[in-house]
Amino acid sequence: MQRSPPPRRGLEHEERGEPSVKGDGGFERTVPQFKDTMMGEDVSSDPGSRPSPPEASTADPMSEEQTMANPMMGEGLRPSPLEATTANPMGGAQSMAELTPRELMRRAMRRQPTPRIPTMPQICHDTPVRIFASEDGVDWLEGMKRCIEDPSLIYDYVIRLVEAVDCDGLRLFVKPEPMSIRRSGDDLFVLDPETGRRTGRIDTMGGGGFIPDKPPPPVEDLDAAARRLEAMVQEFTDEKMDLLRQARDRVPTRFVAGAPGGITMNTYTAFRGRERAMIDFYDRPDFVSAVMDMQADAVIQRAEKLLATGIDVFYIGDPASSASLISPKHFEKFCLPAYQKFCHHFRDEDILIYIHVCGNSDPILEMLADTGAHVVEPLDPMGGVSVADAKRRIGDRVALMGGVDTLTLANGTPEEVRAEAIQKCREGGPYGYILAAGDMVPPETPLENLQAMVDVATKSLWEA
Repeated sequence: MQRSPPPRRGLEHEERGEPSVKGDGGFERTVPQFKDTMMGEDVSSDPGSRPSPPEASTADPMSEEQTMANPMMGEGLRPSPLEATTANPMGGAQSMAELTPRELMRRAMRRQPTPRIPTMPQICHDTPVRIFASEDGVDWLEGMKRCIEDPSLIYDYVIRLVEAVDCDGLRLFVKPEPMSIRRSGDDLFVLDPETGRRTGRIDTMGGGGFIPDKPPPPVEDLDAAARRLEAMVQEFTDEKMDLLRQARDRVPTRFVAGAPGGITMNTYTAFRGRERAMIDFYDRPDFVSAVMDMQADAVIQRAEKLLATGIDVFYIGDPASSASLISPKHFEKFCLPAYQKFCHHFRDEDILIYIHVCGNSDPILEMLADTGAHVVEPLDPMGGVSVADAKRRIGDRVALMGGVDTLTLANGTPEEVRAEAIQKCREGGPYGYILAAGDMVPPETPLENLQAMVDVATKSLWEA
């Protein structure tokens, strides 16, 4: 059938109201040898350019010692008493079949045995807004407008869809600030609440982010970067943490991800502008390194606040750091140290971490595993990433999540979605894999397609 690419979304516009860095048709389905186009240098496969990853252990891949180990975290993230003993609070041992979705996800992300493969589709609020629009008696643009004017509705929409399809995990991000909106046809314009003048528009086809008419001036020095980063930290108010905690408490048996923000390129490109950011790799490399180190510190502070909300995992990552946009050489030099700093900081906390770099992450898979995150996601097939190849290359070090083509979800039939999800489970399973979309679930995805993907995991259809 004829397929048109769905909108591509990145973390930054969801978390901070910035436009997404990914555009339609921005990724190749095959992975060419990456060439640094500015320098003419082949940087995709230089084994001597960075330390080799630890050799794969020959031990039983499901042994406790190996499944808990992580190259950046020493002995690994310590299991909670429940996970270490699977004890039943009423006495006696808890059987694997009695695991809640939350416990199932936690075990899968640690690469421990599970009775089935769990699923966490990666749902943004624009998907349920579209799905439930007719049921709610409004069109989807009106639903988006309501969410922007009253962001607490975002939690309602996401939880509603998650409970409808009965998946194991969901993403609940910190509530953005409300904005005054004027609708004009198919456009949503943002207004200054005091003057009523237009200040920007909403990217309705790319996740609902705010695109200002006049972007802020670029950050030129470390003092300016520090001020912007402090403002980012202050955005995570006690009130917003309380609201997130309340939303989390509404789904006590489900696994919840929260996002502290873009650690590397998404934030840096927001500060400097995309073209300047790329040129800075060559003209101001020391400045790039210094700012990204400061960004890591700021996002750590935001993540510390999230710990009190009861979430289970940090969603970190930057779509703008994929090999679709920057070279693996630059990822290693500028991005990898910042991710490692973040993951190392939380190595002794009872919190999991998964790293999201969509697009072409194939040339940097080993480095994503080097970050210290427990899970690499989303294994974007539109960026040429294969679940089977990722499992072979890094599956003995980290869990994997994702892989189902967003084009199939948006435009395919339930049967096509089911067949593809079964294939991904067979490539990634039986342990250390979470079934999910190869990026955010497209907003136009039909409910029956989303349900077809979820059923493959919850009903173990891949084993048939």
